[in-house]
Amino acid sequence: MNLYQINWELESLLEQRENLNADIKIYEFTIEKGVDYDTGELIDAERLGKIKIALERTNFAVVEIIEKINKLGLEQYEKLEHTGLYCRNKSAEIDAISKEIKRLQAKKKTAENSLEWCEKYLLQEMPDKQFKGQLITLTKREGKKNEIKDESILFKFLKKEKLKNLIDIKLSIKKNELNELIKLGRQFPGVEEVPTTTLLIK
Repeated sequence: MNLYQINWELESLLEQRENLNADIKIYEFTIEKGVDYDTGELIDAERLGKIKIALERTNFAVVEIIEKINKLGLEQYEKLEHTGLYCRNKSAEIDAISKEIKRLQAKKKTAENSLEWCEKYLLQEMPDKQFKGQLITLTKREGKKNEIKDESILFKFLKKEKLKNLIDIKLSIKKNELNELIKLGRQFPGVEEVPTTTLLIK
């Protein structure tokens, strides 16, 4: 999504840097985790060594792109303005993608609810264990599943029996609420105020 037209040479170099940065993230993940980024499969030492070499080459390519940007036949103010406009374009793209993700998530939820209803309807309406049509065959499969009736009771039991590995608790700090309390004068261990520099694009 491009709201603004910018110098095509600069835009091309910035896009190349963006693509290389995506590759770097994948290489770093693979090296850190020791697994294939797409499949999750473990990778051997030989392939890991090749990925490390690819990471080094990609980092070098990023440096070359930055050098090319600095050597463009543009005045400093032109590079700053056009790079700023590139940032605006990317910001608009991010907003559009975020909205599309929310739309697709809602659409997925609707589809899941529809699927669940259809399956329950078919199970209720099928007179026998199997139905054979011209294009589809439906079969009732009998089975059992474990259903948690009271999570609070189960939580207490798991903690008492030291089975906390069965409890999935995702802890995260609410940073906005934390910052509000710090503004009011509250102090917290492990939190330190550090200087930052942010960019405002108008």
